[in-house]
Amino acid sequence: MSPQRHSPAAVFAALGDPTRLSLVGKLSAGVPLSIARLTAGSDLTRQAVTKHLRVLESSGVVGRRQSGRECLYQLRPTAIEDTRAYLDGISRQWDDALTRLNMQQLVVDLCRRHSPAVLLVTHDVDEAILLADRIVVLGNGKAIFDQEIELRGDERRFGPGFDALRRSLLTQLGVVFHSDNDRLFEGLRNNTKETH
Repeated sequence: MSPQRHSPAAVFAALGDPTRLSLVGKLSAGVPLSIARLTAGSDLTRQAVTKHLRVLESSGVVGRRQSGRECLYQLRPTAIEDTRAYLDGISRQWDDALTRLNMQQLVVDLCRRHSPAVLLVTHDVDEAILLADRIVVLGNGKAIFDQEIELRGDERRFGPGFDALRRSLLTQLGVVFHSDNDRLFEGLRNNTKETH
């Protein structure tokens, strides 16, 4: 049996309530606790705690087992670990994006200062438009698109020139656009040709 994956959204929602977060704090010692022990020293009723525990249980944060006449609740750390792994993934994506932006700015600064010849290989169309003087798209072992970039300054990031060049590049790469409103259409041109 594979380990159960927990929805980060459900865990965030469950932990977003101060009362439930307090219950998780009590359970974090690793000792199963009854509702009587969880309500001790608080103004909460047993029914209120039971409702909060149901939310925590449905999100996978807490587990329940019967022990005689009592229900014992225990923290299930895998739900928290899964959510932490999810946040770590988002953090890595942000780090990658910031690194890419810093690298792009470094290339722009170096080119302004030294005017070197630079060959940049990228899979990011926006990055190619931002950094290149010339864009060559390769397909089937040959150049299928070769264009000098005449855009300067902010034109490389915004505006009709950027939009037209971006659309042209994406079309060469097989991206299909919906003709009515100029949005990307799900699917590739090559796949569309095969199905018609």
